[in-house]
Amino acid sequence: MSEFTQKQRAKGRPSGIGEYRLYYGIIFTLALPFAAYFWFRDLLRGDFAALHHGIVGRALSEANVTTPKIFSAF
Repeated sequence: MSEFTQKQRAKGRPSGIGEYRLYYGIIFTLALPFAAYFWFRDLLRGDFAALHHGIVGRALSEANVTTPKIFSAF
């Protein structure tokens, strides 16, 4: 006979995806003002490629890079 067991996560411990989304949201929110500053600075310097990415795109890019680094450290 085969035994089928399921891994149960410890009580009180947040699931991995929920914790990831929480950190992602926090990092995205913190990255928005910095992205706006650097976007505006690039426009003043004449780098019009910054228009292509936009403020939200820059913040999303930073969150996409930073959040996995945090979780790989655990």
